[in-house]
Amino acid sequence: MQTFLIWLRGLISATISAAAGGVALIVVDPTTFNFHQGIGKLAEVCGALALVHAAGYLQASPLPGVKSDPSPKP
Repeated sequence: MQTFLIWLRGLISATISAAAGGVALIVVDPTTFNFHQGIGKLAEVCGALALVHAAGYLQASPLPGVKSDPSPKP
């Protein structure tokens, strides 16, 4: 159980840090990505970054305790 909790914390950490990194777009293009008119676009970018980083984390650290067999069974 301890291994799973460590894995879950890592997944959450990767997702949150990626989404928070999207907020840097406010500095890059404040007219498009802001907290007033551009909140929808900002949320889309933060969500996309979070998904990409979560997928990367899952690729590097798959669910602990699950064995995958790369050879297909007939």
